[in-house]
Amino acid sequence: IFIGTGKSRTIAGIVLKLLSKLPESGRKHKILLCAPSNNACDELARRILDEFDKQEVPLKPSTYI
Repeated sequence: IFIGTGKSRTIAGIVLKLLSKLPESGRKHKILLCAPSNNACDELARRILDEFDKQEVPLKPSTYI
């Protein structure tokens, strides 16, 4: 697996797309992401939050990342 090929950014985009497909009443559904290390999980969380900012997705205090 090569560094810098956009894997984390792609996963973050997929998560955003999945969340946008959920109906408002179904926003309590969860998406479980797994990675081979804690650092990889941290990077995914960072990328997802970055994508939220770029797409101007509002985060509520109850949003878990």
